[in-house]
Amino acid sequence: MSALSVDPPASHGQEWDDLVRLWEETDAPEGCKVELIEGTVTASPTPANSHNSVAQRVQRQLYTVIPEDWGVYQTLAVAIPSRLGMFIPDLVVAPEAALDEPGH
Repeated sequence: MSALSVDPPASHGQEWDDLVRLWEETDAPEGCKVELIEGTVTASPTPANSHNSVAQRVQRQLYTVIPEDWGVYQTLAVAIPSRLGMFIPDLVVAPEAALDEPGH
């Protein structure tokens, strides 16, 4: 797994690294979404087709208004070390260059 992330605050350094390692090594069933929520690894089933249809329609509209060098992602993990969280939101809008940075 990979994630769009920021450096953790010093107070969460090793704890965060251990959580990320656990998140990366979690062997969840096929199709599950694995996230870190307040320091706890959670697995949940993927959304229903109707949910994905709505996300797809929103994504299509976003592409008409975002800059050319930005993307809309449906399966991108977003790290928030200060909250001990690794989330996979329904949609993430981010510059493509942010995904090309080392460690992302």
